[in-house]
Amino acid sequence: MRNCIPLISYCLIFFICDLGFAAKEKAFFISHAGAGDPFWNVEFKGAKQAAKDLQLDLQIMAPEKPNDIARQVQILKAAIASKPDGIAISITDNQAFSESLKLAKEQGINVIAFNSQPSPSFRDKNPFSAFVGMDEFKAGQNAAKKALELGAIKKKVVFAIHQAGHIGLEKRYAGIKDILDKHKIEVDKLEVGDDASRAQVIFSGYLNRNPEVTGVFCAGPAALHPIGRYLQQKNKSMFVASFDLSALTLHFIKEDIVSYTVDQQPYMQGYLSVVQLALASRAMLTPSSVDTGVGIVDKAKVSGITKLVKEGKR
Repeated sequence: MRNCIPLISYCLIFFICDLGFAAKEKAFFISHAGAGDPFWNVEFKGAKQAAKDLQLDLQIMAPEKPNDIARQVQILKAAIASKPDGIAISITDNQAFSESLKLAKEQGINVIAFNSQPSPSFRDKNPFSAFVGMDEFKAGQNAAKKALELGAIKKKVVFAIHQAGHIGLEKRYAGIKDILDKHKIEVDKLEVGDDASRAQVIFSGYLNRNPEVTGVFCAGPAALHPIGRYLQQKNKSMFVASFDLSALTLHFIKEDIVSYTVDQQPYMQGYLSVVQLALASRAMLTPSSVDTGVGIVDKAKVSGITKLVKEGKR
């Protein structure tokens, strides 16, 4: 990502700004979780930087409670009613956003999905122009393949999920299960929730009931942070892998508590989503889907990206 943004996005900026505009466009960036999650701080930073670079009036909004789908739909409806030039939104449910997305299309409002999108079988019912984000199923597959390459797991593992029902997180689980089922490795799914203290209790109880478990895949930092702290406090050694980056995730990797994490580059997701909304508005260019990657970050890569994580760019 360090080279991709300067080479591609800054060239686009010069092109877009050269087009000029009569008045400052208005756009919305609507996520399913807010700034309380370290992942979303990075996503928002990318979106804000793009809006600043392109002089775009961008409003970033999210439900007060993570993955409160009903509330996010309300936010989307209000955004559409204000007749903006474009909307970027994370879509974590196959059906809840359909009516509103159809309305946006009828009104000629460009919509870009970022971070999470509906399953392919529901794509026609959820009209949007493009998707900017990671292939979640492939990410799960890659995480599982890496664990097998390391010879780190056998018999049974658990997938700890903090937002059950979230399409993207469920696809990560499905990807892991797809690979490990072929190797006769059982994959449990454990709902740990967003409360850190509660998550530790749930995880501890699960391990007591399932002593044969050889590893844990965490759906993201919200699941990893409490589980990593629990394993550290108990001085318990077991294979751990995760998804997404945070300062604490890198610390756990450095201290050999976590083997690796899968990075989907949220700064890029936020930045390129906003850039494409501006392109659509100012140059009438059709947005294109962008795969932001499924990179593995392990101990060998920690030192190279620690500074970027602290800066909120990774």
